[in-house]
Amino acid sequence: MCYFDIIELLISFFLAFAYVLMFYLQRIRDNVYYFGFGEVIYGLKTSIKPLAFFIKAFYIYTFAFFSYLFFRTEKVVILGVVLGSFLIVWPAILNPKFVDYRLADKRKTILLSYLLFVLLSAVVADFGVTSLILIKPMLQEYLNIWHDPFRLFVFLMDGIFFTVISCAFIKILKVLNREVRLKTAVTSDIQDYEE
Repeated sequence: MCYFDIIELLISFFLAFAYVLMFYLQRIRDNVYYFGFGEVIYGLKTSIKPLAFFIKAFYIYTFAFFSYLFFRTEKVVILGVVLGSFLIVWPAILNPKFVDYRLADKRKTILLSYLLFVLLSAVVADFGVTSLILIKPMLQEYLNIWHDPFRLFVFLMDGIFFTVISCAFIKILKVLNREVRLKTAVTSDIQDYEE
């Protein structure tokens, strides 16, 4: 049996609210790749990018990964994600009048899809926790570099090298993107002139 004491329950509720807040902040910060679960069902956005699904799963994975890193109790993290996912879909379950009238006869399917969202969130969170459990011994071995000055130097140089290469790559992509936009604008201006 899986029992929770009062402290674990409080931590789970805290994680649930942090989970909801995480997706609220994603909606504010990254509106291009954000979608609400209702948008999948109701089709409020005409084209939800497949990358948006992976980003949402990545957010859940990362949340579970770091939550387990700090709280070190698998059941607390999983319960926090399940409660947070339930808080996200609860308003639609509680208020069926918000269901699009064209989907009124598919209420059971909608409820099933919301429950599936909660279940999938729990599975992704469990994957995040399990992956940390698997890599934690390697991570601890790698983080023992503080006692070896050479390994610490190599670690810092790796970080600096990664940052420099990443910045250069992003800069190149921005330049290429700007060139493509300029050529597209010039081509469309020429076509307009010829017409």
